[in-house]
Amino acid sequence: MIWGIYKKELKDSFRDRRTLMLSIFLPVLLISGMSLLYENLFFRENAPAAAKVGVAQTIDEATWQWLSTMPDVELTRVADPQGAALEGEVQIALELTPDFASRLESGAAADVKIYADQSSMNVSRSVDLLKEQLADKERTLVDARLAASGVDPKQIQPFAVDVRQLQGGGEMSTMMISMLFSLIITLSVMLGGMPSATDLFAGEKERKTMEALLITPVSRLRLIAAKWLTISTLGTVSGIFSILAFVVVTKLLTERMAAVLDYEEGAAALLFSAVLGIVLFSALFAALQMIISIVAKSYKEAQSYMSPIMFVGMIPYFLLIGLAPNELTPAHFLIPFMNIFALLKELIYGIFSISSLLMVLGSSLLLIGLGFAAAYAMFKKDKWVLGQ
Repeated sequence: MIWGIYKKELKDSFRDRRTLMLSIFLPVLLISGMSLLYENLFFRENAPAAAKVGVAQTIDEATWQWLSTMPDVELTRVADPQGAALEGEVQIALELTPDFASRLESGAAADVKIYADQSSMNVSRSVDLLKEQLADKERTLVDARLAASGVDPKQIQPFAVDVRQLQGGGEMSTMMISMLFSLIITLSVMLGGMPSATDLFAGEKERKTMEALLITPVSRLRLIAAKWLTISTLGTVSGIFSILAFVVVTKLLTERMAAVLDYEEGAAALLFSAVLGIVLFSALFAALQMIISIVAKSYKEAQSYMSPIMFVGMIPYFLLIGLAPNELTPAHFLIPFMNIFALLKELIYGIFSISSLLMVLGSSLLLIGLGFAAAYAMFKKDKWVLGQ
């Protein structure tokens, strides 16, 4: 009986163009756009082609020649360097002590002031580039002064620091992919199940068709179980389609992300983690969406309640962004929603732990059962299910 009701509800949902648009096409388009955005925003070269620097027109020729020797720095003489930077004519305004080069040669102190709007990522990278070039010039000048004084420059540098990546640790690119992968599952599942969740309870309540459904010789347990399976299925389908779109877009339309992602080594573990995360998250969030839709008296009211709940579902995702797999504790695999993201993070980094998997399955199934029981308890009462 549950299977028959489930097939009917699922068929009706797929016949609704609004459901198809919101549950499948919108998540796929959203994920495709996000993949291309990640490619161009986070996986492009960090350093700009050249830092555009404005200096005063009154700068002396010796200082101009000294600055011109810096690679990847494009100098421009302007009347007002700060004004030019504000207008966007240059990225950085550089102000130097008068007779800067002459003071350096004589050993006198000199000042360098950099003005820039670092709210722009391009300008911020240009500032870093300029500071790096100035630091190189400073080191060269110090070494020359020490050598002229008969002092070995190595005497003032007793040790050198070399920071290297731990063998087996995660690269920055892997961290970015894990962030995007978890975000894809979160958004696609929540968007995929929302239209059917609002329509199967609040929508039927508003259309006055819930009364006719309840007088049929079918128990309310079977009715709500079929509706829960429908919502979970649509969330799962949306998640799977979004993952497929992500793979296709990165493989065909990107270069750097495709180079980072290896669809051969570890592909089985990654696929397993994605499917498991999608199924568990869909079932868990479907129970929560049912409760909200049962409480709401109309379709619009249910949509209003769904929006903040979606933000709540994103909180565990943001809490795990800055953690490495070796920083995860057993608590991360037991806390609702967070446990699924923690498992995905481990598997994306190539770590497969049976204990982590069992903790995620156990805690998720327990919460799914509690959520479904709460929804069923509300569904049994007419004041909730009929809005009376």
